[in-house]
Amino acid sequence: MGIAAKGPSGSEILELSDGQSAGVSGASTVRIRANAATGQAEVSAFGAAYAAIGGGGSVDLPPDDITYSFVNNLSGSGTASMGSAASFTLAVSFMPLRERIVTGVRFWCNLSAPVDFKASLWESNAGSRVADGTSSVASGEGVYDVLFSTPYTLLSSDIGQEFRISLYHLTGTAYPRAISSGGFMPSIPFVANTYVQSSYNLFGTGDSYPGSVAGSDLYIIEPIFQKVTA
Repeated sequence: MGIAAKGPSGSEILELSDGQSAGVSGASTVRIRANAATGQAEVSAFGAAYAAIGGGGSVDLPPDDITYSFVNNLSGSGTASMGSAASFTLAVSFMPLRERIVTGVRFWCNLSAPVDFKASLWESNAGSRVADGTSSVASGEGVYDVLFSTPYTLLSSDIGQEFRISLYHLTGTAYPRAISSGGFMPSIPFVANTYVQSSYNLFGTGDSYPGSVAGSDLYIIEPIFQKVTA
């Protein structure tokens, strides 16, 4: 196993033969392997089952100055609308793969009227809120940002750890959700170059730590990253 070639835009191609695997050092929460039976590369995160992420038994690793946007790439895909339920916090979990500054939350939304949302970043182990911010989101379909009042820096010690990003509707019960998972939401774990996303539907009661999994609603939400510069 080794780095065999350079791919597009300077990306590296990690080649794996059947039975070989690669993992993130330390917590070993992300693993990649080749599956000769299916001809696909597979990834596992947070102890989840392996999920196929490509074909031909290889995985492209983009250069570290590229940030893939999960939300922007799903925008306008499939069928989506607003959900309605009792007041709760919705969230997704992710694991950073690189040192980054988290400046806020980006999400898809389709509001009939402007709404105030509170975005938060949580440490999963302790359930502690480490950053938050509130902003009014305009009406109409689109991709919106809610920025933290103070950005949070993910250090090398945070790589391989689970975090959760959440939205809380301050004055009502309307939340952005995806109706269908078939062909609309990628299977999890979803692997981007800066992070791994391992859930689409975590919840908390009111404005609280999103520690529960309930229902089948899926949410298009991601952290906004900024590179750490000297």
